[in-house]
Amino acid sequence: MNKIIMSNDWNENFIRDIFINKSRILKCINIISTKEGVSFDDVCMIATYSTYDDGDDERCEVDEVVLSKEFPGYPEELSYIKYNAFLKLIEDGLEEVISRFSNTETEEILKAMSEAEKIIL
Repeated sequence: MNKIIMSNDWNENFIRDIFINKSRILKCINIISTKEGVSFDDVCMIATYSTYDDGDDERCEVDEVVLSKEFPGYPEELSYIKYNAFLKLIEDGLEEVISRFSNTETEEILKAMSEAEKIIL
């Protein structure tokens, strides 16, 4: 299977769909530290290397995540991106939504981002 790198617009729209509340944002950020995938709903999932079994055609590299979107009756859309690009995608997504949150929630999100940045850098 050829690994698909969706457009940057697709990746940004994927993150916008996830960033609807603090809990989902924190789950997304925590993928960087836990290296464990997360299913957000019946449509969106972010997978990691450990999500897949050995020999699975969709398995990503150890330093990648897979953004996955699948609507019933349509082919699954996958985007393979490196962790540093994933962190940048999260940062860009946060710029759009961070003003919606209270000061306490913002501090919690920014603290999680700071910890994630230390892991990547």
